[in-house]
Amino acid sequence: EREPVDAVVSLLGADSSALGEGLPASWHTTRLLLQSLADSETTAPLWLVTRGAVATEARERVSSAEQAALWGLGRVAGLEYPATWGGLVDLPVVEGGFGASTARALGQVLTAAGVEDQIAVRGGRVLGRRLVRDTRPAAAPMRGRVAGDGAVLVTGGTGGVGGRVARWLAARGETDLVLAARSGPNAPGATALAAELAERYGTRVRVVACDVTSARDVARLRAELSEAGLTVRSVLHAAGVVDAVPLSDSGAEWHRVCAPKVAGVRHLEQVFGADAAEFVLFSSNAGVWGRDRKSVV
Repeated sequence: EREPVDAVVSLLGADSSALGEGLPASWHTTRLLLQSLADSETTAPLWLVTRGAVATEARERVSSAEQAALWGLGRVAGLEYPATWGGLVDLPVVEGGFGASTARALGQVLTAAGVEDQIAVRGGRVLGRRLVRDTRPAAAPMRGRVAGDGAVLVTGGTGGVGGRVARWLAARGETDLVLAARSGPNAPGATALAAELAERYGTRVRVVACDVTSARDVARLRAELSEAGLTVRSVLHAAGVVDAVPLSDSGAEWHRVCAPKVAGVRHLEQVFGADAAEFVLFSSNAGVWGRDRKSVV
């Protein structure tokens, strides 16, 4: 007979290794843990512990992008597994390990039956996450550069998000857009979008074929643009695959959905990052406040 379990504490976030296509191993093993606990009908709350995944004040910096993304996964898991969800706890990054006060605070979090499920421990203090309105003055609108000052590369540029971004860029005065898609000019709606931007705004648009999950493809794209006399000044990474599958049922689609976002970022940063004045990433709101029915993995 199994001994009763009061809580399940996962330290899988500390695993910094990567699987194929650069996906963090911690994401994959955390997903498997969630599924295993559900299959075993464990009722003990699950807590995911991270270090350096969130910032609690302006001067603090997130030190682990992989663990920060694990918080996004955890928020969705909390909605899909409400009966067995404990929460997320982020610990400070301190040389030599954290002290007794942090250990005591962590113990209090894991044993308390409170309503907080997104917590950071700093200096023995227990802090709860809040989403608040930004009351700072709005920044001045971004203005387009003069012709010849470089092109803007939009990955997934012919898709739903990418198309809206391309229209916004053209409306703000950008003169050269490179819209990258796996199918290139053969992508649905690509020809019509390019024609619309050229006619309405006078924008020079190139629709190119590029699979951002392939480092070779991204390097080839830069070489081709250089040969054409184009320098990429800004990168907006909107490429992605949507597959609405609950975490409990996700399997092969996990890599298919994550690869364009994660491997794509790595490859774009390696090839264009050093010269890009702007490097903008898009993500789902599911990682901020979750979804009410199905998660998009």
